[in-house]
Amino acid sequence: MSNTLEPSKEYNRVLSNPDNFIASDSLLEVLGSEWLNEESPSELVSWRCSLRFSNFSLGGELVSVSIKKKTKSLAIRCEAKDIMNLLNDTCLKSFCVESIPEGTVIVEEHGLPVMIDIQLEGSYHALVLVTLKQLQDN
Repeated sequence: MSNTLEPSKEYNRVLSNPDNFIASDSLLEVLGSEWLNEESPSELVSWRCSLRFSNFSLGGELVSVSIKKKTKSLAIRCEAKDIMNLLNDTCLKSFCVESIPEGTVIVEEHGLPVMIDIQLEGSYHALVLVTLKQLQDN
């Protein structure tokens, strides 16, 4: 049996160490997190987002949010294989944003067509930008 990592796990592992810094756990204990000039792992929060469309759901890492007047944009990094359904269905029923490990959850119902921009990131990942426009107040 081979000891290879899945491409997405390997990609995440490499991205988590952009400086290629390698140190033993005992050396890190001596140096302390101040020397590394990074937040300790207990302070790190990641964000996940799930989009529920009419006939499918799409989820991934929330990488940016933009709110301007009556427009919201969410950028989500997901697996490229999951984006094909977006070509057929752009009516977003709801979305859910969750912080990990804090567990904060925000859910918003929508029910309107949305604008979608997809950028492929190699063969395995895609960045999906979903723009939601709110109804104008009458």
